[in-house]
Amino acid sequence: MARRMNGNTTQRTIPTLDNGHGQAPSNVEKADLLAETYAQTSSTQNYSRKFRRYIDRHNLHKAPDAAPSAPDEDVDTLNNDYDLHELQTAINSAKMHKSSGEDKIPYEMIRNLSKPALKVLLDIYNCAWDSGTLPGDWKHAIVVPFIKPGKDPSKPESYRPIALTSSLCNIMERMVTNRFQWFLERGEQLTKNQAG
Repeated sequence: MARRMNGNTTQRTIPTLDNGHGQAPSNVEKADLLAETYAQTSSTQNYSRKFRRYIDRHNLHKAPDAAPSAPDEDVDTLNNDYDLHELQTAINSAKMHKSSGEDKIPYEMIRNLSKPALKVLLDIYNCAWDSGTLPGDWKHAIVVPFIKPGKDPSKPESYRPIALTSSLCNIMERMVTNRFQWFLERGEQLTKNQAG
């Protein structure tokens, strides 16, 4: 945006991509080829056969059947509406000066909301939490491919994807993550194989 304000209106374009089986000259073809490349990169087929056997043998792709049960009061707390402190913690932990999603709402704007506006935002989050339904726009992301340093720009595997999602949705995700993390760690619900 700063570059556009300074009169630099050049658009960054991706050259024709070639995956070895054909070329993708149009933007739609480039997007399809990049999506296919990202899906292949994320596939469990990339795991070694030994690691896939280990996952199957230890049933790590499913939730454990005999997970220790959490105290009832912890489960109740997990399901409660969010409070202003949880919202403020999530907002304060958001990284500033990051690109926003399609809604173009920056974190700096959210951080500077007044207390009455924060209460309205909290009501929106609690409504989504109670109903189990997110606004449709929060389910969309703008995926921007960035060239990896020193890589051939004509190869789809030379690009890494960055997903730009709604800042409002990211803050709610942070609230949910914080609460689940507290719940899982307090109740010792994590398998010993869980990392990160």
